[in-house]
Amino acid sequence: MKQVYMARDRVDAERACSALRGVGFAAVVVGDLVAIPSATFPSVWVPDEQADAAAAAWADLRGPGASAV
Repeated sequence: MKQVYMARDRVDAERACSALRGVGFAAVVVGDLVAIPSATFPSVWVPDEQADAAAAAWADLRGPGASAV
């Protein structure tokens, strides 16, 4: 799994996850520090093989000037 977006809060993460799922990615929200210690904020993760495409799709969904993570 790879992180494609670090959210401000859980609601933001859920919205991002829903948007990515809506365009065909197997996105999940992670906010469990025990499972993934580097996930200090709620974030959106996708399977490794979808990471590059999902990051590009997320940048497109967010608009110009947005970063993936």
